[in-house]
Amino acid sequence: MVTEENYRQVWFLKYLGAFSVKKKSRSILETLNYAGSLLNDPQNLVVIFPQGKLYSSHSDAIIFEKGLMNIINSSQKKFQYLFAVILTDYFEHRKPSVKCFLQTWEGAEFTSLQLIKSEYNKHYDASKKQQNLLSV
Repeated sequence: MVTEENYRQVWFLKYLGAFSVKKKSRSILETLNYAGSLLNDPQNLVVIFPQGKLYSSHSDAIIFEKGLMNIINSSQKKFQYLFAVILTDYFEHRKPSVKCFLQTWEGAEFTSLQLIKSEYNKHYDASKKQQNLLSV
Protein backbone atom coordinates (compact mmCIF):
# COMPACT_ATOMS: atom_id res chain seq x y z
CA MET A 1 0.00 0.00 0.00
CA VAL A 2 1.53 3.29 -1.13
CA THR A 3 0.35 6.80 -1.86
CA GLU A 4 -1.12 7.39 -5.27
CA GLU A 5 1.78 9.65 -6.29
CA ASN A 6 4.39 6.99 -5.38
CA TYR A 7 2.28 4.36 -7.15
CA ARG A 8 2.55 6.38 -10.37
CA GLN A 9 6.26 7.17 -9.93
CA VAL A 10 7.40 3.64 -9.04
CA TRP A 11 5.52 1.88 -11.84
CA PHE A 12 6.64 -1.69 -11.07
CA LEU A 13 4.82 -1.71 -7.71
CA LYS A 14 1.59 -2.68 -9.49
CA TYR A 15 3.22 -5.94 -10.58
CA LEU A 16 4.02 -6.72 -6.96
CA GLY A 17 0.38 -6.47 -5.90
CA ALA A 18 0.56 -2.92 -4.58
CA PHE A 19 -2.49 -0.73 -4.33
CA SER A 20 -2.64 2.98 -3.79
CA VAL A 21 -4.32 5.22 -1.30
CA LYS A 22 -5.21 8.81 -2.05
CA LYS A 23 -4.56 11.03 0.94
CA LYS A 24 -7.29 13.41 2.04
CA SER A 25 -9.99 11.62 0.06
CA ARG A 26 -13.20 9.95 1.09
CA SER A 27 -12.01 6.58 -0.14
CA ILE A 28 -9.06 6.49 2.25
CA LEU A 29 -11.07 4.82 5.03
CA GLU A 30 -12.33 2.15 2.63
CA THR A 31 -8.76 1.47 1.51
CA LEU A 32 -7.44 1.28 5.08
CA ASN A 33 -10.29 -1.06 6.07
CA TYR A 34 -9.55 -3.22 3.02
CA ALA A 35 -5.87 -3.45 4.02
CA GLY A 36 -6.94 -4.44 7.55
CA SER A 37 -9.24 -7.16 6.21
CA LEU A 38 -6.34 -8.56 4.18
CA LEU A 39 -4.47 -9.14 7.44
CA ASN A 40 -7.19 -11.56 8.57
CA ASP A 41 -5.99 -14.18 6.08
CA PRO A 42 -2.66 -15.71 7.18
CA GLN A 43 -1.77 -16.27 3.52
CA ASN A 44 -1.64 -12.51 2.88
CA LEU A 45 1.24 -10.13 3.28
CA VAL A 46 0.55 -6.42 3.63
CA VAL A 47 3.61 -4.22 3.26
CA ILE A 48 3.13 -0.74 4.63
CA PHE A 49 5.33 2.31 4.30
CA PRO A 50 4.30 3.81 7.66
CA GLN A 51 5.49 7.30 6.81
CA GLY A 52 2.93 7.41 3.99
CA LYS A 53 5.41 7.59 1.13
CA LEU A 54 8.88 6.53 0.09
CA TYR A 55 11.80 8.31 1.75
CA SER A 56 15.57 8.07 1.69
CA SER A 57 17.07 5.36 3.88
CA HIS A 58 19.35 8.03 5.36
CA SER A 59 16.59 9.60 7.47
CA ASP A 60 17.21 9.97 11.20
CA ALA A 61 13.87 8.48 12.22
CA ILE A 62 10.75 7.14 10.57
CA ILE A 63 7.56 9.11 11.12
CA PHE A 64 4.35 7.07 11.28
CA GLU A 65 1.05 8.28 9.85
CA LYS A 66 -2.08 7.55 11.90
CA GLY A 67 -3.66 5.47 9.13
CA LEU A 68 -1.67 2.51 10.41
CA MET A 69 -3.93 2.29 13.46
CA ASN A 70 -6.99 2.24 11.18
CA ILE A 71 -5.52 -0.79 9.43
CA ILE A 72 -4.75 -2.55 12.70
CA ASN A 73 -8.15 -1.76 14.22
CA SER A 74 -10.03 -2.98 11.14
CA SER A 75 -8.32 -6.38 11.38
CA GLN A 76 -8.85 -9.22 13.81
CA LYS A 77 -5.38 -8.40 15.23
CA LYS A 78 -4.13 -11.95 14.64
CA PHE A 79 -1.20 -11.11 12.42
CA GLN A 80 2.55 -10.93 12.78
CA TYR A 81 4.54 -7.71 12.74
CA LEU A 82 7.71 -7.91 10.68
CA PHE A 83 9.87 -4.80 10.75
CA ALA A 84 12.06 -4.37 7.67
CA VAL A 85 14.86 -1.90 7.04
CA ILE A 86 16.49 -1.94 3.61
CA LEU A 87 19.76 -0.05 3.28
CA THR A 88 21.96 0.41 0.23
CA ASP A 89 25.62 1.32 0.10
CA TYR A 90 28.29 1.49 -2.54
CA PHE A 91 31.31 1.15 -0.26
CA GLU A 92 34.27 0.80 -2.64
CA HIS A 93 32.24 -1.01 -5.32
CA ARG A 94 30.81 0.37 -8.51
CA LYS A 95 27.43 -1.28 -7.96
CA PRO A 96 25.49 -0.86 -4.74
CA SER A 97 24.97 -3.59 -2.19
CA VAL A 98 21.57 -3.98 -0.56
CA LYS A 99 21.14 -5.28 2.95
CA CYS A 100 17.75 -6.11 4.46
CA PHE A 101 17.40 -6.18 8.23
CA LEU A 102 14.31 -8.02 9.50
CA GLN A 103 12.87 -8.32 12.99
CA THR A 104 9.62 -9.83 14.22
CA TRP A 105 7.76 -8.02 16.95
CA GLU A 106 4.87 -9.16 19.11
CA GLY A 107 2.36 -6.39 19.61
CA ALA A 108 -0.10 -6.40 22.48
CA GLU A 109 -3.83 -6.49 21.77
CA PHE A 110 -4.09 -2.78 22.57
CA THR A 111 -0.94 -1.57 20.83
CA SER A 112 -0.60 2.17 20.30
CA LEU A 113 0.87 3.95 17.31
CA GLN A 114 3.51 5.51 19.57
CA LEU A 115 4.65 2.09 20.80
CA ILE A 116 4.91 0.68 17.26
CA LYS A 117 6.80 3.78 16.14
CA SER A 118 9.20 3.54 19.07
CA GLU A 119 9.89 -0.17 18.55
CA TYR A 120 10.36 0.25 14.80
CA ASN A 121 12.76 3.16 15.25
CA LYS A 122 14.82 1.09 17.69
CA HIS A 123 15.13 -1.55 14.97
CA TYR A 124 15.90 1.14 12.40
CA ASP A 125 18.71 2.61 14.54
CA ALA A 126 20.17 -0.84 15.27
CA SER A 127 20.08 -1.66 11.55
CA LYS A 128 21.95 1.53 10.65
CA LYS A 129 24.58 0.79 13.30
CA GLN A 130 24.99 -2.76 11.99
CA GLN A 131 25.29 -1.40 8.44
CA ASN A 132 28.03 0.98 9.60
CA LEU A 133 29.93 -1.97 11.09
CA LEU A 134 29.86 -3.67 7.69
CA SER A 135 31.72 -0.76 6.11
CA VAL A 136 34.59 -0.86 8.62
